[in-house]
Amino acid sequence: MANPTATLETSLGTITVELFTDVMPDLA
Repeated sequence: MANPTATLETSLGTITVELFTDVMPDLA
């Protein structure tokens, strides 16, 4: 199963960041 992604809109453009849930704990 693919990791969830977060799309960030910044002044440098739109960046899609892959969230590595196996490394980063759920901070929600």
